[in-house]
Amino acid sequence: MIGNSKLMNWFMNSMVSQRKRSRSSKEWPEGAAPVLPPEPRATDPTLQRRAALRREFREWRASLPAGLERDTLLMPDVIAESVVREAELFLQGDLPAEFAARLAARAHHLYTCNRHFHEVLNHSGNSPR
Repeated sequence: MIGNSKLMNWFMNSMVSQRKRSRSSKEWPEGAAPVLPPEPRATDPTLQRRAALRREFREWRASLPAGLERDTLLMPDVIAESVVREAELFLQGDLPAEFAARLAARAHHLYTCNRHFHEVLNHSGNSPR
C-alpha cells in the first residue's frame, strides 16, 4: 500500500509536463533537417482524378456570369421564375411578363451593392436559402 506522501509525490510528478519529443525548426543544427515522409506520387490515379475534378469545378465556377451565382451557386433567374409562377397561382392572376427578369436583376444588384444581403447569402448551411 502506498502512503499518502508517496501518492502525493507520484501525483505531482505525473502532472509535470513532459519534454517535447521533436525539436522545433529553430533547434535543428545547420545542415541537419528533419526526415519528412515521402510526398504522394504524382502518378497515383486517385490523386490525378481528384485534381482533375477540382480543376473542372474551378473552371465551371469561373464560367458563371455573375458574382451572385459564382459565390453562392444560387441561380436568381430560375428562382425568380419559380417565385413569379407561384405568386400567379396564389393570386389567380397574371403578373407582368418581365417581372421575373426584374426580380433577378434586383437580386444581382442587391448582392453587389448591399453588404447585409451579401453577408446573409454567404452564411453557412441552409440559412441563406
